[in-house]
Amino acid sequence: MPKQVEGRIICTTVSQNPSGKYFVSVCCTDVDIKPLEKTEAVTGIDVGIKEFAIISDGNKFDNHSHKYHSPKIILIPV
Repeated sequence: MPKQVEGRIICTTVSQNPSGKYFVSVCCTDVDIKPLEKTEAVTGIDVGIKEFAIISDGNKFDNHSHKYHSPKIILIPV
């Protein structure tokens, strides 16, 4: 779901993933950011080569860097 852009836009990047979907990343300034609520939760992260990361609850994140790189299509400074 698209999100309303807030603040002053510094730059925008349009990229396409291998399945053909397009994504837009917008970098803005002068935006009020609400701080997150503090919790007592702690997570350990092990960054590796075979897996990109393994967190302390056992979840693994694959290392996709060797499979493909999503091409950037346009970089528009504003």
